[in-house]
Amino acid sequence: MSDYSDFIDDGYTEPGNIDADPGIHGPLKFEYRPMVPAVQGRLLEKKGSDEFNAMTCRLLGGKDALLKSWTLVNSKKEPVVISEANLARVRPGLFDKLWQIIAGIRASDGAKMLDLTADAKNLLPG
Repeated sequence: MSDYSDFIDDGYTEPGNIDADPGIHGPLKFEYRPMVPAVQGRLLEKKGSDEFNAMTCRLLGGKDALLKSWTLVNSKKEPVVISEANLARVRPGLFDKLWQIIAGIRASDGAKMLDLTADAKNLLPG
């Protein structure tokens, strides 16, 4: 079975992980609230526009931030506070992976894949 719930309860969070991509960005571990479909739809409508990054930073780091914790540090190895302004300064490759995981578009690196055959055997009688 999957380690994740397919229903997003109030307050439900998931762990996230992005592996380092040498020369592009370092690793990141984080905890987040999955984005609900209606919000994902509104965000994707903005993709390619000037408003897309601002909306993404607001959703992930604003007042009701979906991003709850992360291991991001600055060049002095000091923890970086989650905020809209700080999200706007994350390296582009890391930022893209982060919002896509939270929006449910890509899996967290190292996530266990759902084995439908094994699950079906456990659910079916006999």
